[in-house]
Amino acid sequence: NGIKHARTEYDNILNCTLASDQVDLKIKYQLPSYPDSAPLVLALEANEKVLNTVKLLNEIFAGTTIQKKIQAENLVEELLREIKKFQKKLRKWADESLVEKTELRNWIIRHLGTDSNFPAFKRWIIRENEILMAEFGDALTQ
Repeated sequence: NGIKHARTEYDNILNCTLASDQVDLKIKYQLPSYPDSAPLVLALEANEKVLNTVKLLNEIFAGTTIQKKIQAENLVEELLREIKKFQKKLRKWADESLVEKTELRNWIIRHLGTDSNFPAFKRWIIRENEILMAEFGDALTQ
């Protein structure tokens, strides 16, 4: 909010609380490619709302001042912890018995929802894997 509040260009952004804005379909979310880098947030549509949203997200993940850079580093660490936990469950789901697979599947689906932390990143992990998409793709439309 500190970044968004200070700049009028961020008055015209996608609203992540509105399903109709399709934030995780209009923007691609990628994990950092190497340690100490920010996640990549890429526009998949070239309209003003999407471009403004991508610019804001990139500023949030990179930080624009010394204080905001520290906050961004903490946010990225939190993101990576959450994604590591999510990927661990995905690996376990791929290896476990049918009974546990059902429990794991339900856990994974819950973590693809909006009540989870960083669901857009998790949804892109699913989208970029053919096997996971076949199994969990239906959960991305909920």
